[in-house]
Amino acid sequence: MIVTLAGHVDHGKSALVHALTGVRTDRLEEEQRRGLTLDLGFAYADLDGQRMGFVDVPGHHRFIHNMVAGVARRQFALLVVAADDGVMPQTREHLDILQTLALERGCIAINKTDLVAPERVEAVRQEVSELCARSFLADAPIFAGTALQPDSLTPLKAHLRAAAAASAGERDSEPFRLAIDRSFTLSGAGCVATGTVHGGHVERGAELVLSTTGEAVRVRDLRVQDESADHAVAGDRAAINLAGIDHQRVTRGAWLVAPEALNTPQSLVIEARLLPDARLKSYGNVHVHLATAHSLARAARLQDNADGTTLIELLLETPLQAKWGDRVVIRDYARAATLGGGPVIYAGAPARRRKTPERLAQLACYRHPEPQAGLEALLALGPVAPADWRASYLLSAEQARDIEAALGTTALTTAPELVTREADLAACTRDVRAAVEQAPNSDPPGLTLTELASALAHPRALIKAAAHGLVQSRTISNARGRYQSSAAASAISPQLKNLLQRCTPLLDTQHPASVGDLSKKLGLPLGPLTKALAELSKLRQLVRINDKRFALRSQITAWADLADALAKTAPFTVKEFRDRSGLGRNMSIDVLEFFDGKGYTRRSGDTRSVVGERERLG
Repeated sequence: MIVTLAGHVDHGKSALVHALTGVRTDRLEEEQRRGLTLDLGFAYADLDGQRMGFVDVPGHHRFIHNMVAGVARRQFALLVVAADDGVMPQTREHLDILQTLALERGCIAINKTDLVAPERVEAVRQEVSELCARSFLADAPIFAGTALQPDSLTPLKAHLRAAAAASAGERDSEPFRLAIDRSFTLSGAGCVATGTVHGGHVERGAELVLSTTGEAVRVRDLRVQDESADHAVAGDRAAINLAGIDHQRVTRGAWLVAPEALNTPQSLVIEARLLPDARLKSYGNVHVHLATAHSLARAARLQDNADGTTLIELLLETPLQAKWGDRVVIRDYARAATLGGGPVIYAGAPARRRKTPERLAQLACYRHPEPQAGLEALLALGPVAPADWRASYLLSAEQARDIEAALGTTALTTAPELVTREADLAACTRDVRAAVEQAPNSDPPGLTLTELASALAHPRALIKAAAHGLVQSRTISNARGRYQSSAAASAISPQLKNLLQRCTPLLDTQHPASVGDLSKKLGLPLGPLTKALAELSKLRQLVRINDKRFALRSQITAWADLADALAKTAPFTVKEFRDRSGLGRNMSIDVLEFFDGKGYTRRSGDTRSVVGERERLG
């Protein structure tokens, strides 16, 4: 068991640790000279057969960031209050931080009882009870004694021993993560990193990753609670001898994680409990503390929840190794006060429109502690980008695939980064087909994607994918961005059908006739002919290249095939397209400019590349 001490400066936390373990935690020369704890101190001891560790934290308000670095969720809290001072500012702030970080077990020690009368001890006991009444220490035992009289600490020792016996560490199913608080070099061994295990387990020989650099390292040796060990589990304090890295690259704030657990989000969304006197400015700068790591951030207050929590998005200056359920503390920019904090529910990319009802509905889905339930809720809202979901719940690729398969998801062909339920896509496909087939006559005919999105109760991305699938299966057609049934598209009047039959031989040649040539050869007025050819284009019988040229759909397909073949080796020129197609230069330019306008090709100087889908050509 790991015991984290908390309390105001000069209330005797370090002296209490020394009395319990015989170890002095003030390892820094400045700490010894000033008699003031500046950084984290560690001590280990066997209390009547129970091995436990103690984390001594600074009590001065200027070093709250170091205090936060010493606290982990599975630790046992020991709140220390001096009998002569009673409850002081950092007593309150430290308790707020312990509460924010969701510690669940602990007790209270009233120290320095040798300096005051018994009546004062009882008064402080009452004061502490009132302070802790609404915290996780509400029912915690209070022990009175003094570090200068070890016998007075016997009841406290007995309680710690019993708590340690009931808290044997067990392996969990999470990937391994250790928050590093220091590193050093041992002669003959190399780099050693120490910290608290926040999840999973690790064994000798395991391959890990350093979060700040992404470097792979190997566990050469391992100590837990300052004793040689074969493995470390969540809640342990571990010292890991690392192979493959210099200790100067391993700094406080970095994490050692299993390769699949590496995650560096730019945005965290937390369900924060703000302290009563907290002043949180909209988009103001705050300090964010996560285990031993720290980052500046801009805090966007999204909404106040009915349970008294506040949904806050933290736009991080430095990415933090975070996952769902991690507890963070936020402090004001001047480091003068703790504002509050709470659990992470989202760890991914920042949203551009973070306060829209749609975004808030998505974030509500992330309140589910189980990743499958979270994804199921997200899918009910529409297609999901699973990358942020996987990152937030810190899932391996295999775990994510299994969950997605269990929920019957499929990627959208029009947006492969999005997934939806196959049943939802099938339902949307039926609705899109029905809407297109039942669309009223219009000029131009058919429905646009925007019109479909307005008419149907499905997300736009899903409608687009469904329509694309129907076009690919030739169930409906897409003419210049308007969807219509294939049957309607093929229904042409006898007059237009006759004109098409007459035009086809003149177009289906190595040098297709222009509109002017067609007018002369067919003996038809140019104006009415152009209008009729445009109508055939709307009906998908011809393709309008420009005002002076039309082509058969089969020709467009052949020319697109040629452009695709040329572009597979390198960008191609008009000359190369002309020589391979047999078209004249002017006709080649017209065709390629038509492709450019549709977004199928892109011109760069004198060359072109194929960049779009064939569907763009209509």
